[in-house]
Amino acid sequence: MIKNNDMLSVEDIIDILNVKLIGVVTNDRIITIAANKGEPIVLNENSKIGKSFKEIAMRIMGDEIPFENNMVNNDTLVGTLKKLFISK
Repeated sequence: MIKNNDMLSVEDIIDILNVKLIGVVTNDRIITIAANKGEPIVLNENSKIGKSFKEIAMRIMGDEIPFENNMVNNDTLVGTLKKLFISK
């Protein structure tokens, strides 16, 4: 969707809003499943999305949590997001 200009990239959003990135939570059906079951996704120890929410909360609280390697380099982050949205 990013490739087809149907949605903004993370970099576009950061530029438009002029904000510091504190995390990225990808859209995944696991969120819908957890919500339908009434189970907070953040409590799922095996979920990358749950981990993302926890790390965002920790950054908001002032902890210095490093981003994963694929989030440090914007080119790699965009590539990862493109894979997530275009491959589906």
